[in-house]
Amino acid sequence: MRPSRAFLLAACALVFARPAKAGCTRDTDCKGERVCSPEGQCVDPLPCPPCPCEQAAPPAPAPPPKPPERPKVPDATTLIVTLIEEAPTTGIEVVCPSGFRERATFEGGVARVAGVPAEACALNFKGPLTARFQPVKGGQSLLCRLQGATAVCE
Repeated sequence: MRPSRAFLLAACALVFARPAKAGCTRDTDCKGERVCSPEGQCVDPLPCPPCPCEQAAPPAPAPPPKPPERPKVPDATTLIVTLIEEAPTTGIEVVCPSGFRERATFEGGVARVAGVPAEACALNFKGPLTARFQPVKGGQSLLCRLQGATAVCE
């Protein structure tokens, strides 16, 4: 009896076929998040190394600087001017309608002028940057910032 051709082909295929591997051949053979290793085993994936951008956290923004405190006025004729921000100005001049005119220089960001009358006077900032603010009068304590040729005081 002669073996059939189909039987011979099937026998050859079995002889020359690779032995079946127990395990996996691709990631989809594994369950869940597991992956197929080069050895044919389903294993948990290795964690990714941290990205360089995640290693250094951005620095926290610096809190805004606190404005200086308003100095107390010793009497009703003294004008005190405090600069909120550093500005290229060296002093102030107070000019009043009654003819009063007095100058003072900034020391530590504060200038004081005594004897200012209780009338609507002009405050002129002197130095490399000049600015003007009005009205001012004796007995006030102002916090000022210079914006170009304009002084903003409160």
